[in-house]
Amino acid sequence: MTAVTRRARLELMAGVVSMAALLVVAARWGDTRRGPAGSEAFDVMRLHPTEPAPPFQLPDLESRPVRLEDLRNRVVLINFWTS
Repeated sequence: MTAVTRRARLELMAGVVSMAALLVVAARWGDTRRGPAGSEAFDVMRLHPTEPAPPFQLPDLESRPVRLEDLRNRVVLINFWTS
């Protein structure tokens, strides 16, 4: 087994300290970018797992209407996004 030199230990410790500092800075920077508390841009309705989702209808990719009620007892993932 090779002996670890003092220089190698110092370099390792410097790397660990640098990574920890980077994580702290990234976490604090992320907190400042979240914006205002709550939702001022739009209303957010929190659903409880025991409550059913409200009924709604959306068009599919071929512009045919899809109702949530038609998908009852199936797993439904709804991904709202914009480009």
